[in-house]
Amino acid sequence: MIGILFVVIGTMGGVTPQQVVDNLPAILAILTIGTFGICIGGYVVSKLVKWDPLKGMPVALTALFGFPADYILCEEAARSAARNKEEEKAIFDELVPPMLIGGFTTVTVASVVIAGIIVQTL
Repeated sequence: MIGILFVVIGTMGGVTPQQVVDNLPAILAILTIGTFGICIGGYVVSKLVKWDPLKGMPVALTALFGFPADYILCEEAARSAARNKEEEKAIFDELVPPMLIGGFTTVTVASVVIAGIIVQTL
């Protein structure tokens, strides 16, 4: 996590505050529309595969966060909702597999699709 932060911060050395302000509306629009679309897609697909939408939608939203954040979110959700250690472990064990698989799958598939589109523009 710390290594990723160093890489991201290092690449932002040439970004000016004006560039951030200029790009902020587009970034917020993409995040809002994308999140809304992912929620709708997660709900619809959850219904199609007869899975609880309250579990399917967060799995779909793992595309926004990626691996370390998915795991941390599962830990925090289990810790917050549980009344004791056994319940915390049960909740965590229920959440982690679909969240991690969903995160790895969406990030991998999205990366391949986006790379395929970008390669054609070269």
